[in-house]
Amino acid sequence: TNPEVTIRLRWNDNAADKVGFSVAVEGSSLQLRGEGMRGWADAGRRTAECEVPRGSLEVGEVAETLLLFLLTRSGRPPVHAAAVMIGDRAVLLAGPSGSGKSSKKVMRRDG
Repeated sequence: TNPEVTIRLRWNDNAADKVGFSVAVEGSSLQLRGEGMRGWADAGRRTAECEVPRGSLEVGEVAETLLLFLLTRSGRPPVHAAAVMIGDRAVLLAGPSGSGKSSKKVMRRDG
């Protein structure tokens, strides 16, 4: 099955001097809190919402935290991996961050 999740992110006009946020998980619920920021996720409903200060650089981290929580609680654990196509076949390289799965150079062989 393909679990569908809904994440709503909204800007607010709060000023935030500090960076970072805390995460609290209880059962199937997640709560996010930070200066000028608040959010939640409900794994049972596969829904999450968060308000972040306008222009916050943390919006990507917030979205990733909510998405990973909802997906893992839906039976879809994330895999840290990279892939490469060789002809009509794909090779998947899985491993921890920094283990050398990806490269900035792209090699291409036309044939």
